[in-house]
Amino acid sequence: MSQSARPSVAAPRGLAMLTAECHRYVHDGGLEPRISVEGDATSEELGLLVRAQRAGDILLSRAFFVGDFQDWAQTVHDCVPADERDIR
Repeated sequence: MSQSARPSVAAPRGLAMLTAECHRYVHDGGLEPRISVEGDATSEELGLLVRAQRAGDILLSRAFFVGDFQDWAQTVHDCVPADERDIR
């Protein structure tokens, strides 16, 4: 089977590794790591949400940062714009 025809099995493991790395960083900083309702790694104190997105067999990730949201939202996930939520 050619490399391009081979199904991707590393993507879920890669996402798990990214989540673990993010949570380790947050925890080492004395903060509380969390998982969003969509399964993304978050830190409420840092205003950080690590978004995962598929592009075919490739798993992309990007950081989504939020400023001071606690006056108008309960979680970092609540701050994600509707059009951003559709990108998966």
